[in-house]
Amino acid sequence: MARSADLIDSKVFEAEFFLQKIAEAGTDFFAARCYLSAFASSSRSITFAIQAVLSDEEGFREWYAHVQERMRKDPLARFFTTVRNETQKIGHTPLNAGASGWRGDGTWETTYWFVGGYEGREDEIPRVDVLTACRTYFTTLLEIIYECYERFDVLSPLSFFSVPNLTAKGMTLEEMEEALGFPRGWTDSPNITEAERHALLRKQSPDTTMDRLFLRYLGKVRSHPDEQ
Repeated sequence: MARSADLIDSKVFEAEFFLQKIAEAGTDFFAARCYLSAFASSSRSITFAIQAVLSDEEGFREWYAHVQERMRKDPLARFFTTVRNETQKIGHTPLNAGASGWRGDGTWETTYWFVGGYEGREDEIPRVDVLTACRTYFTTLLEIIYECYERFDVLSPLSFFSVPNLTAKGMTLEEMEEALGFPRGWTDSPNITEAERHALLRKQSPDTTMDRLFLRYLGKVRSHPDEQ
């Protein structure tokens, strides 16, 4: 059901929360390491949530096999998978260096770097600062989520409850009412047409909050089904 998308969305917003905390850590070295560990864990959970929600959807397994292959070839994705495993299972962290100084605009900035404490391949360690690497990885994951929303109607209420999708799934208005938490027949009245009932119910299914992240990090706006 469309509400299952909440499971994915919550992990994405959790990862973004810790990403922002890394940016706000300032000179608190311990806090930065804690937030990196939390970010690595929550971002890794995003792909687990995708599989949990979409595993039974038609075409998902074939599509996701290509996604997994893409991620296996991505050095940054491999790096963060190792970081997650090591921070959670061993206690290692590769965030072991940092420097602070004044920026050209007169603000004080602390930058952290990955150095040591990493059991994976040395050539996979990002050569950019910690925050840049985390943002890049988060954006990569968000691209996958964006593809999910574009490909699988079940994730977006507006898409799931569109007339073409309801027709394809053989879903009645009574089932739509029940799926939205209303009693069957809630909108049934001799003074309202089926099209009007559908339009009324569709207004009760607010769409995903992921759109603001898609716009902020990807500069993308999802396609939306006809308002019919």
